[in-house]
Amino acid sequence: MRGDVSTRRPTTAARSGGRTTHRGGLHYAAAELDTGGLPVTTRSERHPLFVLVGMLIAFGLVAAACGQAGTDDDGDEAGPPVDVDEEGNVLIDVLVEASGDPQPGGRLAFGLAAETDGWNVTADRWAGSAYIVGNALYDPLMAYDEDFRPAPYLAQSVEPNDDFTEWRIELRPGVTFHDGSPVDAQAVADNLIAHRLSGLTSPAVTFIGMDESGESPEPMISTDGPNTVVVEMELPWSTFPDALTSQIGYIMAPSMMESETGSRNPSGSGPFVFQSWQAGSTLRAIKNDDYWREGLPYLEEVEFRILDQVSARGNALTSGEVQVIETQDASQIVEFAGRAERGEFQMFTDGNSETNETFIALNVSQPPFDDPLARQAIAYAVNRDDLSEAAYEGIFPPAYGPFKPTSPWYVETEIPRYDPDKARELVAEYEEKYGEPLSFAVNIVPDPAIQRIAETLQQQAQEVGIEPQLESLDQASLILQAISGTYEATGFILFGAPILDRDYVFMTNFPEGSALNFTRNENPTIVEAMNAARATDDEDVWKEQWGIVQEEMAKDLNFIFLVHNVSAVVFDNSVHGLAEPTLPDGEAGARSVTPFLTEAWRGA
Repeated sequence: MRGDVSTRRPTTAARSGGRTTHRGGLHYAAAELDTGGLPVTTRSERHPLFVLVGMLIAFGLVAAACGQAGTDDDGDEAGPPVDVDEEGNVLIDVLVEASGDPQPGGRLAFGLAAETDGWNVTADRWAGSAYIVGNALYDPLMAYDEDFRPAPYLAQSVEPNDDFTEWRIELRPGVTFHDGSPVDAQAVADNLIAHRLSGLTSPAVTFIGMDESGESPEPMISTDGPNTVVVEMELPWSTFPDALTSQIGYIMAPSMMESETGSRNPSGSGPFVFQSWQAGSTLRAIKNDDYWREGLPYLEEVEFRILDQVSARGNALTSGEVQVIETQDASQIVEFAGRAERGEFQMFTDGNSETNETFIALNVSQPPFDDPLARQAIAYAVNRDDLSEAAYEGIFPPAYGPFKPTSPWYVETEIPRYDPDKARELVAEYEEKYGEPLSFAVNIVPDPAIQRIAETLQQQAQEVGIEPQLESLDQASLILQAISGTYEATGFILFGAPILDRDYVFMTNFPEGSALNFTRNENPTIVEAMNAARATDDEDVWKEQWGIVQEEMAKDLNFIFLVHNVSAVVFDNSVHGLAEPTLPDGEAGARSVTPFLTEAWRGA
């Protein structure tokens, strides 16, 4: 049996060079955050979300990542420029030191950027904001520690056999769901089986084996006693614990799975118990008095408000209507950085951890991007530095791949950089080859901020003779065209996880014909390298194989990376316990822009 899976990852400090300084009563430090979207602590968060979550934040979230310059109450530009270090990290971390011990009681209202279509973890599509709610209602089997290693949370341990073809999940005894039923091996097995059979989440867990000996295939997931789940893999999967920090690892009660209204009436084992949900408006939950983490949570009530307009979230925080907001808007981040500097608010960003990337997705299965010549022309035409300054206040650094240079997995590649002369040369070659200019449709959602970004890129392309046509679609239609392969070019936000494996389904054609491979790129070298990384926990091999993937991505150019996104959490000075979470076994958790509210409290 292998060692503890939480000891395999290089530390955040080693890859980010975090620093700490003090000014007066405020504590400033280089943020050491996760993101994503995705899971418990992913970069928005964002992480990040695993599986179709990335599809749901397709280009639509770009609207929340840009905007006009922020102003203060006097109409002047708000705050000093945000610090961006030489490696492109946005270092904003302003925290007020609490004057005493955590105080129980009180209510917290959190302004969210996006709604979710339901709370069934195997059937509903979680956008990045959903993880903030999910962390309140459910517990994940695994969560990231401060060094972004997957560590036990609801699980007591997650251990593989020698070749990573079998994993044993040991659960903490005595934990119950909100309906009083036990969080036992059968409940967790049922959740994982549902994921393997789900039309939504199954692409993320296709390495879990299927027993085809009966009339219908059954997932190879079983129990071994009341608290042990055994998961057998079709192929080695060494990074399975990382998947358990995502939507895959959040465990819902069997009664919720069996109910036709379960999506609207969530029941987990988390620190807060669902009370009501008005879709598009407000979700309310109250303290779980029987929560298994002793003494937690502190708050009596939490309320999540959907405030999808950037200005609405900022105004709600300023007025005290909510005490916490999330933001991916560059101008708002700059504005509140200045206000935090003046002591009005607290905030932290995910700026020097791995973050999501905004990129142009090119459909390589049809003209014009079935010809590498067209993709190369686009790559040389994009001026990322100008785009960063014009559309993102200069705080979303240019991106040339799925990792920032601070990542332990980053490999410098020969990806094309801005070269208008080279772009014109390739455009002329394309026109001579096909007898017509390089022209294509770009799908965008009808948002003014996105329109400005698209028009900036359109102008850059036109300067070298490329003729992109902007086509406005609602987000649902944009996503449908992407997963059905009936588009030419579109925009996405993805690649927010600490390791490349989390984006496996978007880069490979496994399972064959997967709609999540939305660029329709088929590169056997990428598949082989991703599978080779999954077959070991040797980080040198991970570096080597994920380096091969990055090099192939730089050649294929189905993803034209634009910027590394930045997300932030901004909150009232009375709020504490968001920035420094602890895991159940006592170690420090990763700071996340999709935070746990388990240890949040209100005080002086």
